[in-house]
Amino acid sequence: MRFLNLSAIGLIAALAVAHAPAQTVRVGTFHKASIVVAFYRSQLWAESLKAKMAEMAAAKTANDTKKVQELDAWGNAGQETAHQQLAGEAPITNILEALAPGFRRLPRRRAWL
Repeated sequence: MRFLNLSAIGLIAALAVAHAPAQTVRVGTFHKASIVVAFYRSQLWAESLKAKMAEMAAAKTANDTKKVQELDAWGNAGQETAHQQLAGEAPITNILEALAPGFRRLPRRRAWL
């Protein structure tokens, strides 16, 4: 009788697991410094920098010293952040946020189990 009870419990557990929705497990690693270098050499960053440089030129033409100072501070802070990220002393959240739209477009792959 005890064997039948244990068998029934085992069967119920197996059926519950079989009907449970499959979970996707994603495991990955990356070399943080490589991500930093690739991002700051990318077309995405170049376009962002080009827009800021155009703003700087317009501010200088308009003699808007406050805007020039703001953009100069932005550039200095950005360079310092990039150096700290490359050294592993700062998070790369700004890079991941900039790349996030591209992550959504990646094809989904099945995990090899």
